[in-house]
Formats: sequence, structure tokens, C-alpha cells
Amino acid sequence: MFNAPWPAVAITVAIIGGFGLQSFLPPEQILPTYGFSPAGLSDGRGSP
Repeated sequence: MFNAPWPAVAITVAIIGGFGLQSFLPPEQILPTYGFSPAGLSDGRGSP
């Protein structure tokens, strides 16, 4: 079907899958975990 290298196909599937997951989940569930803001970063959230 496709004659593309597997890394290119994997990246494409990951991008499309991430978009689908983002579209499916409500923002209240995604933003506290994966959202960044200047205030949150200055409080230490987002740093290991």
C-alpha cells in the first residue's frame, strides 16, 4: 500500500493519533497535565 520508511509512517500515525486523542478528551482533562503557562512554570510545575 505505502512504500514509505517505517519511521515516517510512525511519526505520521503518532501525530494523527495525538490529534484524535486531543479532539476526543475535554480540555479540563488535558490542560492540567500537559498544558504549560508562564505562571505554572514559575511555580515549578513542568520541571523534573
